[in-house]
Amino acid sequence: MTKKFIHTDKKINGQKCKSEFLIPDVFDDKSRLIGIKSKMVYDFGLVIYTGVDLDENKVLDKLADVTSLSTDEKDKYSQILKDYLSQIKDCKIGKVVTLDDNFKLIEEQ
Repeated sequence: MTKKFIHTDKKINGQKCKSEFLIPDVFDDKSRLIGIKSKMVYDFGLVIYTGVDLDENKVLDKLADVTSLSTDEKDKYSQILKDYLSQIKDCKIGKVVTLDDNFKLIEEQ
C-alpha cells in the first residue's frame, strides 16, 4: 500500500489536461501513462500525496467505475497495478515521472 499516486498537472501536461490520476496503459499493454477516467495519454505525471492508503484493488475498483472489466482483465491488470504502486512508493512527492519501455517509473531531472 502507498499513500502516493501519479496525477496530472497543468504545468507539465498543459492547461487543457483533465485533473485525474494516471495509471499504466493496461488496455493496450503499452508503456505509457493514461488517465484513469478519460484514458487520455500523458507523457508525464506528478507524484502526489493522496492521504489514503491505495492498493491495486482500490485502483481496480476506480477503473471499474468507468470501464466494465472481466474477471480475466482484473486478474491481468492487478499485477501490473501492484508493480506500479510498489514503484510509486520509492518516488518522492512533487517529482515528475514517466514510464520507460519496461513499465518502470523514471523520475525526470
